[in-house]
Amino acid sequence: MREVKKYRNTNFTALRDTLENTPWWVSSVFDEVDDKLNLWELLYKSVINEYVGTRKARIRRDSLPWMTTDLRKLLNKTYRLLKMWQKEKN
Repeated sequence: MREVKKYRNTNFTALRDTLENTPWWVSSVFDEVDDKLNLWELLYKSVINEYVGTRKARIRRDSLPWMTTDLRKLLNKTYRLLKMWQKEKN
């Protein structure tokens, strides 16, 4: 299992406004490029984590050779439709 970002319910307007108002200039205090980069990364990740949710995703390593991405998407769609039908019976 791995944690991945879930952008579906993200408020992109608020995210953009917050990124624009983030004090990026603070990195000018540091002389080393690595320190500046670390600060930028810290600021960026803190804003993204505030607005973008996460979910657990299963990562498959040893996939079957005939299991293509298109086939996996079709199987996932079939499974989703089955779950909807079981819930609504419609």
